[in-house]
Amino acid sequence: MSYMRTLLAIFLVGCSAAAVTRDEPVRPTEASGGAPRLGLPGTFSKLGASCGSELPTGSSFICGHDHRIASLTIQFQSLPRGGIVRSKKYEPNDPMAMMSSAVEIDGPRIWVESSCHMCRMVISSTTVIDLRLIDDEGLAQQQQHVGLPRGPLLRTATAWNDAMSAAGWESRRYD
Repeated sequence: MSYMRTLLAIFLVGCSAAAVTRDEPVRPTEASGGAPRLGLPGTFSKLGASCGSELPTGSSFICGHDHRIASLTIQFQSLPRGGIVRSKKYEPNDPMAMMSSAVEIDGPRIWVESSCHMCRMVISSTTVIDLRLIDDEGLAQQQQHVGLPRGPLLRTATAWNDAMSAAGWESRRYD
């Protein structure tokens, strides 16, 4: 019996060591848009961690490249404002008008604050997307969620800026 316990202990130590090596810092790429300036507030600290990581209750994520958390959504959180925040202009004939989104670009990260103005209960959340980690389908979903077309895929900060400008989104500076 103790032989089985020893084997189990060795197996568990081996599995936990493998998980730790997957949580190495992510290196920026040339297409990432520079280094992030806002940092990651504590509730978003699992962005880039292994998809098997424990997350706060009520959060959701998209698993991306290298089995890392590429997009993390936390309920009732605000954007960590520190630059230009863009928001979609209100259009009363738009069926998605009850949902609003604000977007802030932070190097390779896209911050999205979403809220529902017509819901019976207050619903709001903030999502952070790491453009270096998110796969094509996850990125298409996130673009659609904020009210942009699913394609072309917006893989850089410049592409996000251009798409929001072309769609007539309003800008406000928070410094």
